[in-house]
Amino acid sequence: AYLFLDLSGIGWINIAGLYLWFVLIFTERTKWLKKNIFFLVISIIPAFLFYSQWTSRAILDNLSMQYYGWKCEYTNSTISYIFLTYFFLNVSIAQYLLILSWRKPTSLLKKKQTRILLMSSLIPISFSVFTDVIFPHLRMHQIPDIGCITIPLWAIGFVYAVKNYQLLKLTPEIAVD
Repeated sequence: AYLFLDLSGIGWINIAGLYLWFVLIFTERTKWLKKNIFFLVISIIPAFLFYSQWTSRAILDNLSMQYYGWKCEYTNSTISYIFLTYFFLNVSIAQYLLILSWRKPTSLLKKKQTRILLMSSLIPISFSVFTDVIFPHLRMHQIPDIGCITIPLWAIGFVYAVKNYQLLKLTPEIAVD
């Protein structure tokens, strides 16, 4: 179980930075993407966090078997708080940019795409914040971590926007850029 926890860190540590990167491209706010510091932040910090998790379980540890499966806890370490801050800053900035894009869309299609991405991400993010972070810090272990279970809702929203609203459609104008 510890091996899976450590290996899965590749995903749960990197997802916030990659999500922000996607949202920056989607909302056409590419000014940040032209700066090397952005790529340093979304690569160096996760690399450091992954190394810390892999070598000393500095973010998640204390696996215990519950009636619903394995449960781990955030450690009370500086590195754990760095991860939580990094995660919430990236996701909060991404959600804020989506809200701005939804309020001032360049087209009706873009507004629909943005609404779907925004709404399909709010449910998993909300559940993750409460069941995976806040409740464990309050020692409420009887509630399972369901953030990872709700992540497919995000994916379903993304696929729905691709299928029905031409999200990620490649046009000659986009290909030129």
